[in-house]
Amino acid sequence: MRTANQGIRRTFGRTVPLRGMLAVALLAGLGACARDAVGPGRASPGGPSFTINPACDSALGGQVHTDSVLTAETWTRANSPHRVNAYIYIEGPGVLTLEPGTVLCFVNASWLSADHGGRLVAEGRDTARIVFTAADPANWWQGVRLFGSPGSASVLKHVRMEYASGALTSSGDHAAVIDSSVFRQNGYALSLFGRGSRISRSRVDTTTTPWATAAATIGTQVTFEQNVIRGAAGVGLAVMGIHGVSLLGGRIEGSGGVGLRVTTTGAGFVSTAPVRVVGGASYPAELVVSAFPRIYTTVAQQDSLLGNARDTLVVTGGLLQQFAYPTQALPWHVVGDIQVQNIGILAPKPGATLVFDEDVGIHADYGGRVVARGTATAPVLFTAADAAAGWDGVWLYGTPALSSYLTNVRMEHTTRTAVHAFDGHVLAIDSAVFRQNGAAAVLYAANSRISRSRVDTTTWSARPAVQLGYNTTLESTLIRGSAWYGLVVDRAAVLSCDIRDSASHGISGTVNDVHNCNLVNNAGSGISNNPNWSLANAEDNWWGDAAGPTGASGDGVSGPVDYTPWRTTPYVLPYVP
Repeated sequence: MRTANQGIRRTFGRTVPLRGMLAVALLAGLGACARDAVGPGRASPGGPSFTINPACDSALGGQVHTDSVLTAETWTRANSPHRVNAYIYIEGPGVLTLEPGTVLCFVNASWLSADHGGRLVAEGRDTARIVFTAADPANWWQGVRLFGSPGSASVLKHVRMEYASGALTSSGDHAAVIDSSVFRQNGYALSLFGRGSRISRSRVDTTTTPWATAAATIGTQVTFEQNVIRGAAGVGLAVMGIHGVSLLGGRIEGSGGVGLRVTTTGAGFVSTAPVRVVGGASYPAELVVSAFPRIYTTVAQQDSLLGNARDTLVVTGGLLQQFAYPTQALPWHVVGDIQVQNIGILAPKPGATLVFDEDVGIHADYGGRVVARGTATAPVLFTAADAAAGWDGVWLYGTPALSSYLTNVRMEHTTRTAVHAFDGHVLAIDSAVFRQNGAAAVLYAANSRISRSRVDTTTWSARPAVQLGYNTTLESTLIRGSAWYGLVVDRAAVLSCDIRDSASHGISGTVNDVHNCNLVNNAGSGISNNPNWSLANAEDNWWGDAAGPTGASGDGVSGPVDYTPWRTTPYVLPYVP
């Protein structure tokens, strides 16, 4: 004869229904389930969890939910699995509490939505996770949505969410506090825009939607702390907050797209720590320039971005008011204008490469500077992503306390002039090479200087290769193949040079002093001085002929020029790179 206790077993001093025993066993297997596998370049699913479908099996019974939660309500582990067959709204004074070990099974197109003061409290344990899953993993559910302005945060601790089109979204003033949780096999995992939200010590495994959104996105007044994101189909983590963002370390592995995308400006962060990005199939990071020195504050920390298919940093432009150090190991692909201001300094290290999109350049003003110091064996390279399309060069304005420097640099493929120095922004160029630019340099800032440099083949037929303003200097510099004048001066000092093969005059303008120069094979005059200016002192130059500028092969002069005596052999420049 069947007794009253048949169908009931005692476990750990309490009674548990048989279906509860089955759920306990399934949850034990769920807790022991291994992480998704990671393949070359990016993560790939390891197959559906072998416990998921059994946990939602109809033979387990459970409790069906279709009604809104309008008061305090608790869903228990004993009544698992909880079958959600509709949109469940948690509203007003409603608080849905989930016991540790509770299992929720959602049919396609169902969700939990907390709004108008309602909130969710799901606090599991490391030995008894709360599981949100799909009744059929092939048919996604719609996730958890947190809206409105409840009196306190919704809490998710030791939970597991899987097989949702988007696992968890928070917005407005609805904070989601997430800790020690797992989000796996979702279209995307997290969209945290609820101010005050925080995710800590959690893991995102294998998102499947490569478009529209990142695996995880955080917004204003949100904290991301020591989490792991791996196997994102597209972007791993997107940081989009305007202010109050804390990015406190973690790891992004095997993303199909960019690992870390940051649009938050430097002022938007309140605290940061480096995030390791590795094993991605694309770039490690796409950052607004101000964010880069905030997250990776030292050169050594930039190693955190190495180990991806394309070890190049994508810089979307923006305002730089700190120091930023491009390095040889991590080239920059610059896709938007960089504005360097206040105490900001863009300071590429030896061997660094900066590649610019069309019409993109660097603008330093209001105290900002560019200090690019390479070496002879490891120059700093400024170039275009597409040589035919070009880029917009370096523009220096204002009156910073100290000079800008371009030493041992290579600048190429600008559509207009490679570098400009205006106002009181002093620029010192040394041991530089300019090649295949529209024009090379415009130095109007007094006390600027170009020394021991080479200008090869400019392409802009309406601009001189180099243009110098009053009280500037050119020394030991080779200019050849200019599409117009080689050098235009306004009372600048030309101490030594080699200017040849220009499409027009070698040197033109308001000329004061030119010495120790080779002026050879220019289509116009070697020197053409302003006819209304005083006599130019152009003694001791080589004109391409031992008989001077009027010789058979001499470059010639025009305007008031004193060219006697002249050199009878070429001048040897002390150094040209």
